[in-house]
Amino acid sequence: MKFALALAAGLAISPLAIAQTSPAAPVDPKVLDAVQATFEQLTPADARKTPSAVVSGTLMLRDATYRYGEPITENGELVTFVSIDCDIFQIVLSVLEGPLTLVLTESNSLTQSAFAAGSFIYPDKLYPQSGMFVYTLYSNNRYKAVSLVNGDFNGDTSSAKVTAFSYCFSTKAAATDGFSDNYGVMH
Repeated sequence: MKFALALAAGLAISPLAIAQTSPAAPVDPKVLDAVQATFEQLTPADARKTPSAVVSGTLMLRDATYRYGEPITENGELVTFVSIDCDIFQIVLSVLEGPLTLVLTESNSLTQSAFAAGSFIYPDKLYPQSGMFVYTLYSNNRYKAVSLVNGDFNGDTSSAKVTAFSYCFSTKAAATDGFSDNYGVMH
């Protein structure tokens, strides 16, 4: 209720603040491993040492990823959208089949402990009847990720299928986003 009042008053609420006040299941370590591996594939080794140069200027769309009819299965790799140096990282998706759970991650480090501290499970499960869904990560953290997990953590592990778009908005010219699919392939 207090979040609804704050939003109605036009106040910005951190996704982590919402997660910290909501009882939620801990994030599965396999999810954190997959998020870390996806970032390591996208990030060149030398870029991990120091932040990219900041470009003064206007917030611009720097990168986008589109996936149509992407399968999300229990036996496949974790489907993850990731961003590096995006001031705003947004995902827009429609669940075409099955139940879907979102795991959201924000971190300034590529360590698993940092991912564990900065990860939470979105409290509502998404289904085909949910309609189009949009979620935005906007913290000052360098690394942001949205992992799509089949099932609803209540025993339903059915496969899912989604159409999803991710957008990276940033003042930094080198900001980028990427996607790891059900087969572990980076796009």
